[in-house]
Amino acid sequence: MIYFHKIKTISNPYFNNFYQLYSSAFPENEQRSYSSLIKTLGSNDHFSANAILNNNKFIGIFNYWKIEPFYFIEHFAVENNLRGQHYGTNTMKSFLSQTKLPVILEVELPNTEVAIKRIQFYERLGFSLLPNDYFQPPYKKEALPIPLLLMSNDKLFASNNFHFLKKVLHTEVYHF
Repeated sequence: MIYFHKIKTISNPYFNNFYQLYSSAFPENEQRSYSSLIKTLGSNDHFSANAILNNNKFIGIFNYWKIEPFYFIEHFAVENNLRGQHYGTNTMKSFLSQTKLPVILEVELPNTEVAIKRIQFYERLGFSLLPNDYFQPPYKKEALPIPLLLMSNDKLFASNNFHFLKKVLHTEVYHF
């Protein structure tokens, strides 16, 4: 059974697994610095960092923001050796069953096989790509913005509120 174990401090027993996967699954420019991550863990009530557990075994990470009137999934990854075993699908289905609010997430542009497969994964779960231009602000001041796309499980909400969503993500999540 999939379980979300919230991580608020580095003393959490799953923090080392969490941070190891976080730092290896995402490019450096798509990660918070260690100090920024630690600060966000303990100080922001809208942010939830989670170890994904299956029968008390660490299988991945799932970070999201609850910013009324939507959720934003910031980072989601399953351990490399467990991919392809439906843990990602089951995790996302579990999360979606726990919320009635629209869910927003970012994906890379569909110009690699991995990016295309990731988009298809979310489409199978009911997400749709938004046609609007979007970029992820840099986590670090010296970095450049990253061109990405937004996806949502409520395309009508996301399309009608794209500029609001973009503004909230840029200010609340990225402090841009």
